[in-house]
Amino acid sequence: MKYREGRLSYDCRLHCQAGDGSGLAIDLLLPGNALELTVDGEDLAGSKLGPRRDGARRMQVQWETRDVLDRVLHLSYSVPQSPLATSWALAAPRVPPDNTSRCLFAIMAVDGLELNGDNLKDSVQSRRLPEWLRQQVGAVDFLTAETGPDYQLRTTWLPRLETAQATVTRAHYDSRLVEDGALLVEAEYTINHQAPLTWRLELPEMEEILRCEVNGHSAQPVKRGDQTIEFSLHNPDQPTSRVTLCYAARLEALDRVEGRCDLELPRTGLFIHELTWSLLLPDEYVTTAVEG
Repeated sequence: MKYREGRLSYDCRLHCQAGDGSGLAIDLLLPGNALELTVDGEDLAGSKLGPRRDGARRMQVQWETRDVLDRVLHLSYSVPQSPLATSWALAAPRVPPDNTSRCLFAIMAVDGLELNGDNLKDSVQSRRLPEWLRQQVGAVDFLTAETGPDYQLRTTWLPRLETAQATVTRAHYDSRLVEDGALLVEAEYTINHQAPLTWRLELPEMEEILRCEVNGHSAQPVKRGDQTIEFSLHNPDQPTSRVTLCYAARLEALDRVEGRCDLELPRTGLFIHELTWSLLLPDEYVTTAVEG
């Protein structure tokens, strides 16, 4: 049994035995919401599907040859299954009116879904499966349960650890400071994002933005507060965007003998893999210490 896109798909192998009679037909009860039904097997003459009644649907399978009381039948169908349900009600084909059929459920594991149930065994504990079932399962992980035709599974979707949807692969800054405190900053960002991205950048105190480009085209970012600007990044040709920015700011004038200047770079909430910063001071000034 497999879960895929809101459906439980059953692939059944039925061993049908009768103590007497002609052996020409068998009546089976299937889930009332069974879809995509197929029947296969040797010596088949056909099958008839009855109306839905009391949550089940009766199907009669017929064979050509009389007096064969031991047969193998292949049956497949699917039933709708909500991905939000906290339990699955598994239902195998059964012979009415009794409910004594024994069933071996082999349930394919679903990535991120925890399954629990009575007498449920993992693939390590389920080593002695029939050869035909091992071929059906293949190399995927699975669970098994030997029970009646009705079986309840408890399901829990496990939380996933999400990775960053976008990162700044490189941020480069060129800052030029003159003696009167005028500051010119040119910033260039390379942003990796797998989907369209709304990217915010918090700027330090500044006078004006002189130039702004996104992927080589002039851009006008949205203002989101006093110092925060916002870009809408969408580059269908490749998963990266390039943002360049040039702005002017005003600091205190530099002291001719000695002094200190406080410089601040723009801030982003994205992780920055590589950051480089070039600072150009007037020729007559020498940097003696850096803090930060």
